[in-house]
Amino acid sequence: MAKINTNDLAATLMEKHGLGRLEALRFLEAFVEVIREGVARDRQVKLKSLGTFKVVDVDTRESVNVNTGERVVIEGHPKLTFTPETALKELINKPFSAFETVILNEGVTFEEGEGEAEVPEAEAPPTAPEGASIVEAVEEVVEEPVVEEEPVAEEEPVVEEPVAEEEPVVEEEAVVEEEPVVEEPVAEEPAVEEPVQEEPEEAETELRYFTFKIATRAQSLRVREEPSDNGKVVTKLTKNTTGYVIKPGTKWSRIATNGGTDGYCFTKYLEITEVTKEDFPEEFANIVEAPDEELPEDFGK
Repeated sequence: MAKINTNDLAATLMEKHGLGRLEALRFLEAFVEVIREGVARDRQVKLKSLGTFKVVDVDTRESVNVNTGERVVIEGHPKLTFTPETALKELINKPFSAFETVILNEGVTFEEGEGEAEVPEAEAPPTAPEGASIVEAVEEVVEEPVVEEEPVAEEEPVVEEPVAEEEPVVEEEAVVEEEPVVEEPVAEEPAVEEPVQEEPEEAETELRYFTFKIATRAQSLRVREEPSDNGKVVTKLTKNTTGYVIKPGTKWSRIATNGGTDGYCFTKYLEITEVTKEDFPEEFANIVEAPDEELPEDFGK
């Protein structure tokens, strides 16, 4: 199952509510920021029909360094959890709501090639007479099992063995007492806890910030909705128009302007310059994305 990212959510808002791409991305950024601030301040944020974000404290525990084998102490730390609402859980489990628990009686077999197993019908429970309890009715119906008598084996005829003559008594030799065996205590090996391998945290990609200027020979440059030659043209920017690069790329770059333009165009028709984050407007810096590929060293220079 494919993961849904911020761009997918923005596309859904654009389709269902008629928002512009930049407007949808700004809404999602503000939504996440409100949740982040609420969790940091109140340690809990509850969203109706979605669920609850809550910070819980994890106690200090011991572990083992997988590289050196040295025992280490992992200090207690806060942990963010999410508990979905009942309605959301029921929606996710809806495909399995028709499943029922079936009790199989004794004697049920599953043979290969057969679609269903024959389940013997259970006898109807006894009905209690008026004024009597269910327990009394069951006691009256249940009969004690009849134990068949085992057949009596015929006695074999007794054969008298001949009496052997007594042998002369031989004096027994002195018995040497054996020394008591002393069991040595078995040293139990101390239990060694298996090292707990901590999952490595994903390294965050350092973002870079670029501005652009339309440098095509033609009088205008097409801006498309998707990074493709077949993408829908959303607008055209005239030569020498400037703006900000939201997601750089070697072939296609996503750009935005103060006039509300947001889309993709060929990188080779842009004059791109790298700047610092301080020189980048905050409203565009919040939606800057890392490139999907490694950029050349001279990119933006």
